[in-house]
Amino acid sequence: MSYFFRFAPIPAIALMAVSSPAIAQQAGLQVAVVEEETGAPVADVEVVVDNAAIGFTRTLRTDPQGMARLDGLSTAGTYRVTVQPSGAFQAITAPPVTLRANFSSSVTVRVSQASDIVVTGARAVTGINTQNAEVSASLSAAELTALPIEGRDVIGSLIRLPNVVPSTGFFPEAPSISINGSNGLDSQYLIDGLDNNENFLG
Repeated sequence: MSYFFRFAPIPAIALMAVSSPAIAQQAGLQVAVVEEETGAPVADVEVVVDNAAIGFTRTLRTDPQGMARLDGLSTAGTYRVTVQPSGAFQAITAPPVTLRANFSSSVTVRVSQASDIVVTGARAVTGINTQNAEVSASLSAAELTALPIEGRDVIGSLIRLPNVVPSTGFFPEAPSISINGSNGLDSQYLIDGLDNNENFLG
């Protein structure tokens, strides 16, 4: 009599468990290039996205809607978006952009017509979320370090953000903040993109 045993591919499972946090650290960036005067989309122009902190550089071309998109980006460092000069438009570089895990940020770059006139200033709009209806705010690592936070309670530091106020719950582990007037139990907590909620009541 013979017996055969089949085992699960343990190395593959281990690899998945290790790779999940790395996936959680990724973000997206959408670039829109429009004309300064008319707001019309600018197609087929070269856009360079670079991040000196991690040695990242990528060159893209805008589609017929004037859009270029990158996904799976690291949240480390800051990204710089540069529209390269062409026969019709001046070159322009947008202000640096810091990305957030599991979130797509958008940058709108307004380009001016190329001419013999020297352009002394050009506008680039950043920080406007055109991806969804989310209302969000953030504190940088430098701000968290500088803020006078009692007991170094990171959650308590969030009351410095708009629409966030202190809150009390009916059990000791209840969240200590309320966002947009909701019950503190309705708040979801992610750390590096991973769930960090209280296990019993959420």
